[in-house]
Amino acid sequence: MQPVLALTFRHYVVWSRKLPVFLCLYVLGPAILLYGLGVAFGLDAKLAFVIPGVMVNSVVVAGFIACSYGAMERFYAHRYESWMAATMNVWQIVLAEALFQGIKGVITAAGIFVAGALMGGPANPLLLLLAAPVLMLLGTCGAMLGYCLVALARSYDDITLSEPLTTAAFVFSGVFAAVSLFPLPIQIFAYLLPIYHGIELVRPLFTGVLPSVAMLALHAAALLGMTCGSYVVAARLFQRRLLG
Repeated sequence: MQPVLALTFRHYVVWSRKLPVFLCLYVLGPAILLYGLGVAFGLDAKLAFVIPGVMVNSVVVAGFIACSYGAMERFYAHRYESWMAATMNVWQIVLAEALFQGIKGVITAAGIFVAGALMGGPANPLLLLLAAPVLMLLGTCGAMLGYCLVALARSYDDITLSEPLTTAAFVFSGVFAAVSLFPLPIQIFAYLLPIYHGIELVRPLFTGVLPSVAMLALHAAALLGMTCGSYVVAARLFQRRLLG
């Protein structure tokens, strides 16, 4: 586990050199989004409902995009020679990069939280602290799913085919409206996505409407299972593509 944590920390150190710039972007972009939606649709009164949805969706999608496009670039530009020459195996490298995306996800969510507070939403930092473990898991899961896609993709065109899926996840996973309002097939689609389960775990912290312990445990188990399952699939597919 030590090499995994060391590589994760290395990624963070390299990335954090531009952290002030990233933090400004993480706050400015969501602030514009929340302000525009508030003016257009009157969401100001629902910020406690909307902000955790935006946070969760952004964390998962950011991890997914960073790993899918980033990994595809390395395939074309570098052919992963550094991976092949590393003393770590594919499983360790995939895990380290996904954990790094989980850390980035928490920082991304922090920017959205600050933007929401500036717009008049919940401002208690304890909420973000309590949500951090779930957000970390969500960013890791999104990264794993991105690696699964890249391991199967043969060109950038294959990566872009995922864009309708990420859009559907954003619309139907409960970011702006309860999933129960959609038709049953869409509800089933949402249940299969980590974004839905992440929202169900994070949103109660902001709204104060806590579900039963059994429901929380169910969503936590589903999210953990998706993350572990996508890790196994991603690592096996990468190993086959690099070494097979």
